[in-house]
Amino acid sequence: MSKLQIQSLYHEFGTGVVAGNTGVLWNNRGCAFSLEPGHINMLEPGKRPFHTLNPALYAEQGRVQLAYGSMGGMASPKPRRHYSCASSTMGFPSPSQ
Repeated sequence: MSKLQIQSLYHEFGTGVVAGNTGVLWNNRGCAFSLEPGHINMLEPGKRPFHTLNPALYAEQGRVQLAYGSMGGMASPKPRRHYSCASSTMGFPSPSQ
């Protein structure tokens, strides 16, 4: 069994608002919605927020070797991060090398 934990506040510190004295930050996954009437991302019932979490598994011969992912965000370079992580695990040189 594999487990992966991804911080999902959307941006590094979410809204920057802490829930009471719990230390828990509120997320801001709805920040891409608009209050402008007619906007394609107008906040309305049934709409879902922009999804950017990107979990992945790498397996060899049917066994998971690596569980990895990224938290996302509007300008998140997920494909490059995932390629670097997976290619290094498989023994290929990282693009940053």
